[in-house]
Amino acid sequence: MLKKSFKSNAVLTPELIHPNFFKMKKTHPHTSFKRQANFKDSVALTASDIEHRKRWAIRQVSMIANIPSNAVLGA
Repeated sequence: MLKKSFKSNAVLTPELIHPNFFKMKKTHPHTSFKRQANFKDSVALTASDIEHRKRWAIRQVSMIANIPSNAVLGA
């Protein structure tokens, strides 16, 4: 299995965020469209599925924690 190494050099500072970003109305369809939940075809998860998902989530967190980053988070 080939592992890719990602390195971030993102600089997140308040000066780079547009002053009205959080005030602006989001007009993109994916942010305003609300899909109705449809549970009629859903099936309960088995115990093995639940355990597999828990193990997967733990692996993902450990992988993300080990990705090198030199991001600078502004105050």
